[in-house]
Amino acid sequence: MNFSKYVGIPYKDKERSFNGVDCFGVCHLIYKEELGINLYEFIEYVEYDVYDPEDSHKVIHQKIPKILTILDEVSKPFRVFDIMLFYKSAKKDIVNHIGVYIGDNKFIHAVENRESMVSRLRGYYESKIYKVLRRRKDV
Repeated sequence: MNFSKYVGIPYKDKERSFNGVDCFGVCHLIYKEELGINLYEFIEYVEYDVYDPEDSHKVIHQKIPKILTILDEVSKPFRVFDIMLFYKSAKKDIVNHIGVYIGDNKFIHAVENRESMVSRLRGYYESKIYKVLRRRKDV
């Protein structure tokens, strides 16, 4: 599978198109374009009981009930299209980043004030994994 068309998309908060994406926007766009699945928006269904004081925007926290109606938590080995949730802090108390596993120990994601990109799942990112989610077969 070639994910190159999802690399280099400008970062735009709460956007879900090739004109701009945030980290969830990359997941949303890939699932819509490649799988024909519209993912539920985290912003609408997550209970935000933790805020990020550094940049004052809401973060993805550990309550993701709506998205779990179409995704199951999984462990290694990861598969293409698995959704990866990451901790932000060293204390592992804030989950605020997300990406899509694309194989070969890599994932695609968007970082604030940059473009969407591919990163290796090792070192920093590997240590920050909170959960990995996979679409259910019946979806």
